[in-house]
Formats: sequence, C-alpha cells, structure tokens
Amino acid sequence: MIATRPNADKRRLKFIRNLSAPDRAKMAEISPFQSQMMLVAGIVMLGWFLARRQIRSRSRLHAQNIDDRNLRQKRIEADKPTSVPLSSAPVEIQRWQVEMFDLQRELKAELDMKIVVVQSLIRQADERIASLRNQSK
Repeated sequence: MIATRPNADKRRLKFIRNLSAPDRAKMAEISPFQSQMMLVAGIVMLGWFLARRQIRSRSRLHAQNIDDRNLRQKRIEADKPTSVPLSSAPVEIQRWQVEMFDLQRELKAELDMKIVVVQSLIRQADERIASLRNQSK
C-alpha cells in the first residue's frame, strides 16, 4: 500500500468539493468499454463464487458419504451374527437354549424311532399281503 500524506488527501477532497455539479457528474461517468469490462468482471466473480460454493458442497457431501459408509460398516460388523446363537444373552437364557436343543434332539430321536417302527410294520404288512395272495392262487 502506498503511503499518502494527509495533506494530499485533504487537497483532493477540497478539489472535488469545489467542482461544479456537471463536472462531478462528468468524473463519475464511465465509458461503454469500462461498463462492459465491469460487467464481464462481475460475471467472472459470480462464476468463481458459484464454482467455489459447488466444490465445497461436493467435498462436504463426499466427506459425509464416507462417514456414513464407515458408520454403516461399523454397525454391520457390530451386528454380525456369531457362530453361536444368543452368545451374548444372559446365562438363564443360554441354559434355556441348551435345554431346548437337548429336548429337540430327544424328540427327533423318538420320531426317527417311530418312523423306523412304522416302516417295519408296513414291510411286514406287505409281506403278509403277498403271502396271502400266493395262498389264494
């Protein structure tokens, strides 16, 4: 910044005050070229401002998406089922679960045994039917 003397500023202000109204208006006038250049400069500044705003918005959105992905990944990892169901349950629930598994095993064994008995009875009945048919012929 150029240092100016206070007396010079006062002289300029005094010169501007002493000008007549038409002279002041003439000083304020700008040429058509200057007005066009100011318009172009304004459009460039507006474009730069909007572009910066868009870039910042995208970078914030990208950062937020990364944070959301990381949060979702952590939730998925936290909710990942373990190899043993209800492994994080209270002890009473785990005991109940073990009892249910044992009961399931016992009932399945009983059903399998009954299926085997029914199959053997069906086979015996088929043999008996076949022998009765042979006798009647």
